[in-house]
Amino acid sequence: MQCRINQFKSMKKHWKYFAIGFYLLCSLFCFSLVRAEDEAKPRRFNDVIEDLLNEFAFDLKSAQQIGMANVSIRRIALNEAIPRSYESYIESLIVDRIHKFSTIKVIQCTKCRVKRTVVENNRLVVTVPINNPTELDAISKQLGVETWMDAGVIYQESSIMLSVSLFDSKTKELLWTKVYNSESLERKASGALKDGKDAKDGSLPGEKPKEPSHFAGEMTVGYVLVPNVKASTSMLGFNFRAAEKFNYDQSEVGAILGVYLDPALFIKNYDGVEGNPEATGEVTAGTTVESIKPFKYGLGLFADYHHHFITIPENTELARFGISAGIGLIAAQGYLSFSGRGGVHMKLGRHFILECAGLYSLPTTIQIKDKFKYTTKGGIGANISFGFLF
Repeated sequence: MQCRINQFKSMKKHWKYFAIGFYLLCSLFCFSLVRAEDEAKPRRFNDVIEDLLNEFAFDLKSAQQIGMANVSIRRIALNEAIPRSYESYIESLIVDRIHKFSTIKVIQCTKCRVKRTVVENNRLVVTVPINNPTELDAISKQLGVETWMDAGVIYQESSIMLSVSLFDSKTKELLWTKVYNSESLERKASGALKDGKDAKDGSLPGEKPKEPSHFAGEMTVGYVLVPNVKASTSMLGFNFRAAEKFNYDQSEVGAILGVYLDPALFIKNYDGVEGNPEATGEVTAGTTVESIKPFKYGLGLFADYHHHFITIPENTELARFGISAGIGLIAAQGYLSFSGRGGVHMKLGRHFILECAGLYSLPTTIQIKDKFKYTTKGGIGANISFGFLF
């Protein structure tokens, strides 16, 4: 009992350091929230158009079942907010998707948009073949066009929409049409839509979906340099972390339980030696044994914060980096010290993680046989581990 009281008094001397660590952890948390707000900036027009066309490319894989073949782009319609020079740019992007994701032949119709001036009723009239059904039929027969494609892009303040329609060149029948909305794609990417229905969190279309929370778990094993009674010692470390993700999976708050074990508990003296090693001079006699030995096993408990430098949605094909910080305790038999940790980590694929962290423990007082007191030095340590994400 006296041992525990003395340890508490020793830790009470260092309450200022604990308060400073807690303040720094809270500051890091607030900084990540502010940074997340700064990153929530509108995306570029070209990036959104690329996303919409990628959705169109996905639908191309099933376009064969509607009989689309020998396609020619008849017109590209843009609203007033988009420069007319974007017509050829968007047309080239559509043609590129058709070539990459289907076996459909694309026919370039150079005559469809050639302006021509004619005299009708003593008046000059500018005509375009795409507005004349008779000329359009003649062009389709000449070039072998079986399907006409019309595309349109509407740029609004809050969204961009891409519409694609396919028509039979002979019967003028509408074969297929679809509208792609950037707002719907954003909700789908953030997990707010499921199977084309309304947001699963109950938000209305057009509203920003509520952010779902996720549980994160981690188990790692590796080398730990633990601040011990007299100096830092090398140990085998097992870390178990449980946290909750927020800020669209870029931030995590949770706790870490560390188990530190001296390898000597498992690895005994090497006995594969013949004869007496001392006779060869490899081992010297008269070795002294220190009176105070380091602890052989201990526990670490930390309140932990993780921040990931990732894009949303997370690309699991790349190595993703992040930082972490935590404050807590390192405990062993007769030993208890305030400690802090901080480091970097790298996610590999979906299920693996590599972590490197630094440790620091404050000095503390231990009681020996109810008669003697010893003030530890505290100090720095390190943790390198590899583990599994779940």
